[in-house]
Amino acid sequence: MKNVKKWIPYIIAVPFFVVLAYSYTPEVLKGKVVNQHDSAAWFGMAQEVISYNKAFPHQDPTLWTNSMFSGMPAIPISVVYKGDYTKYLYDLLFWGQRPPSYLIICLIGGFLLFLAFGVNPWLSIVGAIGITFCSYNFQIIEVGHNTKMLAIAFMPWVLAAVVYAYKKRALLGAGLFALALSFQIKANHPQITYYLGMIVFCFVVAEVVTAIKEKKLRRFIITSCAVLAGGLLGIAANINHLWPIQEYTSYSMRGGTELSVDKDNAGSKGLKLDYATQWSYSPGETFNLLIPNYKGGASNGEAFGKNTECVQWLREQGYANAEKIVKTIPAYWGAQPSTAGPMYMGAVIVFLFVLGLFITRGTLRWWMATLGLVAILLSWGGDAMWMTRFFSENIPLYNKFRTVSMILVIFQILFPLLGIVAVQQLFDNKSERTQMVKGLYWAGGITAGFCLLLALIPSLSGSFASGDEAAMGLPKEMMGALQSDRAALLRVDALRSLCFIILTAGLLWMGITKKMKPVWVFVSLGILILVDLWPMGKRYLNNDHFVTQRVFQQQFTKRPVDEMILSDPDLYYRTLDLSVNTFNDSHVSYWHKTIGGYSPAKLQRYQDMIDRYIFPEMNTLIQGFSGFTSWEEAEEAITHLPVLNMLNTKYVVIQPDGAPLVNAAAYDNAWFCYEIFWVETPDDEIEGVGLVDLSTTAVIDKSFKEMFRHLEGVAADKEASIQLTQYAPNALTFTYSSASPQLAVFSDVWYPKGWKAWIDDTEVEIARANYLLRALPIPEGNHTIRFAFAPASYSKGAGYSRISSILLLLFLVSGLLVTWRKKTCQSC
Repeated sequence: MKNVKKWIPYIIAVPFFVVLAYSYTPEVLKGKVVNQHDSAAWFGMAQEVISYNKAFPHQDPTLWTNSMFSGMPAIPISVVYKGDYTKYLYDLLFWGQRPPSYLIICLIGGFLLFLAFGVNPWLSIVGAIGITFCSYNFQIIEVGHNTKMLAIAFMPWVLAAVVYAYKKRALLGAGLFALALSFQIKANHPQITYYLGMIVFCFVVAEVVTAIKEKKLRRFIITSCAVLAGGLLGIAANINHLWPIQEYTSYSMRGGTELSVDKDNAGSKGLKLDYATQWSYSPGETFNLLIPNYKGGASNGEAFGKNTECVQWLREQGYANAEKIVKTIPAYWGAQPSTAGPMYMGAVIVFLFVLGLFITRGTLRWWMATLGLVAILLSWGGDAMWMTRFFSENIPLYNKFRTVSMILVIFQILFPLLGIVAVQQLFDNKSERTQMVKGLYWAGGITAGFCLLLALIPSLSGSFASGDEAAMGLPKEMMGALQSDRAALLRVDALRSLCFIILTAGLLWMGITKKMKPVWVFVSLGILILVDLWPMGKRYLNNDHFVTQRVFQQQFTKRPVDEMILSDPDLYYRTLDLSVNTFNDSHVSYWHKTIGGYSPAKLQRYQDMIDRYIFPEMNTLIQGFSGFTSWEEAEEAITHLPVLNMLNTKYVVIQPDGAPLVNAAAYDNAWFCYEIFWVETPDDEIEGVGLVDLSTTAVIDKSFKEMFRHLEGVAADKEASIQLTQYAPNALTFTYSSASPQLAVFSDVWYPKGWKAWIDDTEVEIARANYLLRALPIPEGNHTIRFAFAPASYSKGAGYSRISSILLLLFLVSGLLVTWRKKTCQSC
């Protein structure tokens, strides 16, 4: 009977997690889905890829799309990767609906993590709740950052395997690490994986310190070799997509610009620092970890109730819909451009973490405190630029990531882990009661004292004004009411956190003074954490955020202007939609091949052209609308926008319910140039685009000069013709006729890693023209030109993944067999 009781928490853990996850989002049981902005954006950007692959299931899937930014690799959007056999195990974890499956994966991983640290199984269930129900998870689910949520969910799995390897069984732990890491990488959010790597690195450093102290360096080295082997296999199993992504990164915004003008702002071949640090936590905003509305919460006004001073002020001014208006006013008054909500870790969890800093033994608190301090400084971004610049210029890969405040996800592991281990040590009867009570006093005094101080004097947090209110058009007379409401939000949440800290401290005191059994302390602690975090998450993900599938799909319904454009029988042309946020919206890409789109990792050369030419040409067009007296005059204006013309911008959308502007001056899919403007540097190249007539002259770097040597002194055939005859996202076919050799420029984006060209059956090199496009020297006569996109990194990567994933599974099985054999021998 005693043995059965021991297994009860293990038996009920997973069913309990399933019930918990579906209880949080019961709407999915009615067939509803989260109305996620970023998921909708993904459907828009991926539609051409999905529809093509569905229409041609027996052909190789397309790895290129022309639906965004005039063409880009589909690698960061939607690609079906082949070869990795661990993918079948990965897919098994996603039974049921999402997002509950995300929560279940995170809960199971958290449970395993605490077990690996030797925590009581009941308390491990509590810790799993603390990791999973952090409010940030529900914010990213609501907006549609699904890959980020998945990567976060697998973080405890990976760390649990590493801990198990070092503290218990090296070979089996290394095999589990290989598998867990392969899952984590499949989630496809490198930034979260990078932060996980920081956690693992600090843990291993702490282990080597412990090994030296305890004279167990030999075991540490053996274990480290096994873990390293497992890690390499976990990475190698994903080479089928890591290789293409790494290849693309060099040419994307993450690879940095080739232009000298922005070098000082880019660190070392990475994102511009002002772009990367745009979403930085200010030092004061860090207190959101403890008090959710310390800076007002989310950017929208959902936090404002019906009887706030803003509502009262609006009513006094005669506004009948005051409650609706106040929802458009930002409750948030921090330094970020906008936010879906605070990184609230939970008052209970923060208190336990501070308690852990006082009472835990060993190296755990030291490496966690050190990593935590680094994470806070990096999250401040522009407010601690010395730290950000140091990491950008000296720490590998750090400069590839934006939204520096995201590093605070590290605390979703550190805070619950140290806090729950602290609770475990309170009840392991190895610490003096006086020391434990002293730790409670210090942790409670710091956290509860801070909350009480803010509840009594909210103005200590600042002025409750962001400085952006005037730009939003809010009247000065309303500012007093708005500041009062923001102060009230802080006061309420400070009191809320204060109550949870007092209750938690009291609960632990009852446990260490033997007034309550440990198991009931653990259960009560779990309830407190749930009561703390559950409603906080509901502020950002609740019934209002769920819609039926039919409603979700309605946002992609064809507009009248879409119907008109799609009636054009031409195979391939581009659309510029000025009725949306052109470079931050991918809904238009659902139906059209667009100049714009949405991606934080677009090709850097395209971004350079946006900044230098495309955006100014768009502004010229927009500013001219007020002066146009006729539709014909507006269409005539497009003919004077050379970069949009070279990109074959045939249609410009002004109003979604009206007719589009038709650009008769677009250069078509390909055209002949009769002169070459040679340049030597990327700066000269982009500058030259604005110096020549792009319809007759091509701007080409001198590195391609040998390709065009035979064109020198040859009279151009002005009667030559070239036409697109077949179109697919990853393949284009042209026919042409010319009495002499020609220089052909194509309105398609140049990307060297995968695009190949043939004239008839002879492969030829592709040159770059006009900073962005493809060009070919072509011989006289009647010929066929064929372009195809088939990067070797995709096909070869699949083969390498196939081999690596087999080795990984064999490595894991060997760990299981060795462990089983040892246990069998011990029982004998």
